Amino acid sequence: MRRVFLLMAGFLLAMSLVSVTQAEVWHALHEWTMEEELRFGAWCSEYVDENFFLNHRIPIDCADVPYGLRWIYARIRRLPAAATGRYGTFVGHWSRDWDHLGSYSRWDKDPRFRAALSSVLSMTTTESIPNDTYPIGVTPDCITPGTVFLTTEAHTGVIARVILDGSTIHPLQTWEASLPVKRQKMKMRDFLMHSPNAANQSGLVKFRWVEKADGHWRYIDRQAQPVYSEEQYGPPFFRETTVYVEAVAKRIDSRQHDPRLKAQRVVDFIVKMLDERVPIVLSGYGYCSEEPCPEGSDMWEAYSTPLRDRKIRLLFWYLDTIIAENHLDPKPLLARMKAITFDINEKTTVDLLHIYRNRDWLSYDPDDSIEMRWGLRKCEMIQSRLATLQEAIRFVRETYGDKDPAYASQVIDQYEMEIKSLKREHKASRCEQRVVGLR
Repeated sequence: MRRVFLLMAGFLLAMSLVSVTQAEVWHALHEWTMEEELRFGAWCSEYVDENFFLNHRIPIDCADVPYGLRWIYARIRRLPAAATGRYGTFVGHWSRDWDHLGSYSRWDKDPRFRAALSSVLSMTTTESIPNDTYPIGVTPDCITPGTVFLTTEAHTGVIARVILDGSTIHPLQTWEASLPVKRQKMKMRDFLMHSPNAANQSGLVKFRWVEKADGHWRYIDRQAQPVYSEEQYGPPFFRETTVYVEAVAKRIDSRQHDPRLKAQRVVDFIVKMLDERVPIVLSGYGYCSEEPCPEGSDMWEAYSTPLRDRKIRLLFWYLDTIIAENHLDPKPLLARMKAITFDINEKTTVDLLHIYRNRDWLSYDPDDSIEMRWGLRKCEMIQSRLATLQEAIRFVRETYGDKDPAYASQVIDQYEMEIKSLKREHKASRCEQRVVGLR
């Protein structure tokens, strides 16, 4: 009898976890409100850490972070959720594509939800975010954890924390992931981006709310959202500073913090990123010098550093703006940079000042030499880039010259502007080598 009782108890427990089969991914019982947005922010702050997606075995890239967190929270709270994918595909909690799968009370054990989430993450990209979000006012009440940021360079993530004690480079801390899609930890970064663009609705944004009308789920108009605002795109937003991230910081935390300490923190973070870059470059050279690592290959993804190098250049740019806008004497910082060195291989050391001055000439390609990866062969980099641009011009002419001449002309004009800039740099740098295409 005891065995039968235990079996029945186990059966009843299992049954309690299984919901009645529904056609929808989940049934939305509540609506989004500003109070619910604050709860979402509190949930992001309390429950989300660097291992969140890793622990739940969810592969991610940068765009998957905002979509993943929003959909998981909506599933937990039984709120509406939607997403716009490639070719205008519109899916949401109401979708019936996964109704053949069972549904369980816990989101992370629910095969129907996990299948839907996997599909949503695969169909959405940074290009989807402008369709699914709206720009917001930059105030402490609006910018809460879970708020999305989108850069003009097609990178995205969410606000993770708001730090107001001046201990960080920026009061907004972000959760970010990188390409390729894989099971990975998120990185907490300082909020850092160039000025947003109203045309592609980059900047600080929130997900649109969904409502049911005439039997169909649809997005609420952007202008009808409670905190909709385009202020971050207009000249008044930059009244105190011309730098977007500084304007955001002043809106979030109006207190004055020592700009010298901020500059030092930027340098410290750059050093950390470069320390991490050293073994990546060394390992890539060791592998790719034996066997080529073409772009798109697994080894190229493992050993190339385009996103890291872009972030490093962005940090140096931010450092320059802090120095310029606060009229700081750069000499102490430059002297500190000269004293910070990196052993890039067994025989060669470079200092931070060299990297600062040659940041535009760091190569992210693992097939390049270690010297080129660290900007020690600027003239070779110029030659390589010129050759690449000229090959790109040849490809555009052959591919689009006849069937779309207007597009071909536009692209070629951009490439030729880059070539002129590289030739000027070649002349200024007194490179002795013959540059391809230089007359």
